[in-house]
Amino acid sequence: MVGKYHQFKDGDFIVPVKRQSLIFIYREHALRFKFDYCLRSNSALLSPYDFTEDINALEVDFRSATPYEIQAMLSALLKKGLYWDFLRKSAIDLDNIPELFYR
Repeated sequence: MVGKYHQFKDGDFIVPVKRQSLIFIYREHALRFKFDYCLRSNSALLSPYDFTEDINALEVDFRSATPYEIQAMLSALLKKGLYWDFLRKSAIDLDNIPELFYR
């Protein structure tokens, strides 16, 4: 699917059509573009606090990430000690056993 960011759902893996070197895990927000993590093509995993690029998301078309891009994002999260929970739509620290298995 290709469209504006607000057409995607919380937890979707999306890629800017003209900047395919970035993969985002979209976080739904009523007023502006938000994301949980961004993966660059150089394998750098960034949180929203680390992301310094200026992307005017209203003018950018996004597409759904391919299975290979999703695998790259999941691998990058695992290298940082995080597990992406598709049901909760959040990253969980692998050392947090109660959160990982009991909530």
